[in-house]
Amino acid sequence: MASLILISSGILAILGAATLAAVAYWLDRRLAAIQQTPTWPAGDLLDRVRAGLLPIGTAVKVTGIADTQTLLRAPYSDTPCVAFRYIVHEEREQATGRAWDGKQRKTETAFGDDYTQSVPEFQVRDSSGAITIVTAGASFDLRETVARYEEMTGLGGSEREIWRQEWALPVGSPVFVHGYLRQLGANPQIGADPRQRGPFLISFQPERLLHRSLGRRSLLFYGLGGIAAGAGVVAIVIGLLV
Repeated sequence: MASLILISSGILAILGAATLAAVAYWLDRRLAAIQQTPTWPAGDLLDRVRAGLLPIGTAVKVTGIADTQTLLRAPYSDTPCVAFRYIVHEEREQATGRAWDGKQRKTETAFGDDYTQSVPEFQVRDSSGAITIVTAGASFDLRETVARYEEMTGLGGSEREIWRQEWALPVGSPVFVHGYLRQLGANPQIGADPRQRGPFLISFQPERLLHRSLGRRSLLFYGLGGIAAGAGVVAIVIGLLV
């Protein structure tokens, strides 16, 4: 029985290692795609598309200032922004009387919410002009604006613990976008890859810091995958020898 448990655990560990390696490889491909894409001033990019020098569907990068007329407000910090995400986790503990041994009984409940919202479109503006970003299908890399823990005690000894975390891309802040050219009438835009293959990323970080962040995450997943694979092989070997 022990050998069967060890072998099963080893197989599961190896499957987990394969999953981690696949995530790391996916991150590497995203990073490579971003690095290989040229960065354009917004005005130059618009001129080239209108002149027919850059076809629709081409991967492009732009940097500038995030601007929009229909802004959102992040719910906890009230930050004017083009996108936000928040996570809230709440745990409640309520006394419900005494058990047979005289100890106080308590019931525990937990609630959670993870929500992201963005404007349908916004502009990236630089000294050369502005280009519209259509946000549908984007992966957002947002700046943390709130991280707050609250603990409250109510009547009857009830207790509440709440963890709130919020991220946002404020209006007027620097933004980096890797996306794909698309056309709406005479107005070129940037949005998701029409083939749904390449990364569409909107980030508050400068490109060099984003490269570093993606590279570190990839190395982390490769490292965890190697550890899991090694542990799985050891468990299988021990299981076969037991």
